[in-house]
Amino acid sequence: MISLETDHLFDVSSTIAGLVNEVWQVLKGLRYEDRYSLYGFWKGSAPNRYPELQVVTAATEKEAKSVMRRINKEDVKQYGRMFAKYAHSNPQIVFAAAMKQLEGGYDNMVQPLVDACKYLTDMGQDILTYALLESLSKTTRSKVQDDGTSPAKWMISKCHMPLLHVS
Repeated sequence: MISLETDHLFDVSSTIAGLVNEVWQVLKGLRYEDRYSLYGFWKGSAPNRYPELQVVTAATEKEAKSVMRRINKEDVKQYGRMFAKYAHSNPQIVFAAAMKQLEGGYDNMVQPLVDACKYLTDMGQDILTYALLESLSKTTRSKVQDDGTSPAKWMISKCHMPLLHVS
């Protein structure tokens, strides 16, 4: 297997989409299990190994949350491109922040976030899929409401996201 544990690969604030596409050309040949394992490393182990990544993570998360607060139906194009820009440079961080926001009950964010995702690269789409699957597979939250008969609202929001994206 190709060792792509290049921890600083996505830590520049103005990553060129062409560079991301070149990395994607290498990664897309890997099985999804290997790609997702690599994405997990980039998200989990890499920041623990390199303290400077923790600083980049905090700054990017703050910027991503700021952009996501501004995304709405009227200006999705402008802020969608800004969202994609941050996602090009630090996709794991940006998508983790987006998943947290959806879990927090911002179900009105689903459609604008889906619209913003049309500006992502192929690699961004793949990492978004990973982030969504990772988020849905967490066992820390109940996937049903307190009544036990209907799905939790955060679960519904996250399940709508891929449906809206595909349609």
